[in-house]
Amino acid sequence: MQCSEDDCERDVLARGLCSRHYSAWQRAGRPDGPSLLPPRVKLSCAVADCSDEVYSRELCEKHYRQVRRTGGIQEVRAAGSRPCTVAGCERSAEARTWCHGHYLRWVRSGSLLTDKPLRREEAKCCSVPECGRPHQSQGLCGTHYKRLLARGDAAPELPVRQTSGTGYYQRGYFIVPVDRQERWLVDDATSVAEHRLVMARALGRPLAPHESVHHRNGDRADNRLPNLELWSRYQPSGQRVEDKVAWAIAILAEYAPVHLAEVCPTEHELAEEAEEPDHTW
Repeated sequence: MQCSEDDCERDVLARGLCSRHYSAWQRAGRPDGPSLLPPRVKLSCAVADCSDEVYSRELCEKHYRQVRRTGGIQEVRAAGSRPCTVAGCERSAEARTWCHGHYLRWVRSGSLLTDKPLRREEAKCCSVPECGRPHQSQGLCGTHYKRLLARGDAAPELPVRQTSGTGYYQRGYFIVPVDRQERWLVDDATSVAEHRLVMARALGRPLAPHESVHHRNGDRADNRLPNLELWSRYQPSGQRVEDKVAWAIAILAEYAPVHLAEVCPTEHELAEEAEEPDHTW
């Protein structure tokens, strides 16, 4: 419903009036009373050459936060054009004329600690002999520290499982990490199923969302290109019978040719069977 006042297309709030006319009726006793507030006027920021709307204290949000952070309005400069004012620091200033590192020191400790370099200390190694993994807590790496929490002993005699980072299996598919140079083939993914990456490499383009890659022999871990074929829609469950038969014959021919000869007669044997007379009466 629209407001009952003339030339007002706002929705009704109460008593057939919109929110503005209803508020005026409450204040003055009539919808067009003198208490009707005028439309809100947008004010511009008090800083010269800034046309943004006022956020607080006659300043836009950007300049207001700058005053809260630095204590005043600072000239806008190109990124990296103003160096940090701390002696010997070559980084660019970001806040209060200091670089990000010195500004964080001032926030956390109240001092710039100019005699201490910003470079982080070299990573410490695990105190377990021959471990060499980065230190995490109490002089131990992550693995030995977890052992200490769980058992009360870091168990240095037990080996630490190393992750090769070459891939892992998920629901039968082999997931591999993708190099940065090839991530455009897989929509910038850092890891992807190997069979999709192999097909994308062969096509020289990313796969479309409706395209899938089918394993001819049914082995999801066999990601050789001859064993893969591109489908234009999601494949149904199961395999084609001719694919299974062809794969079975290839396996027998490679590993058990004797058994293959028993079930598949040669052309010479077929010719001999054709020449034998038929004694069926």
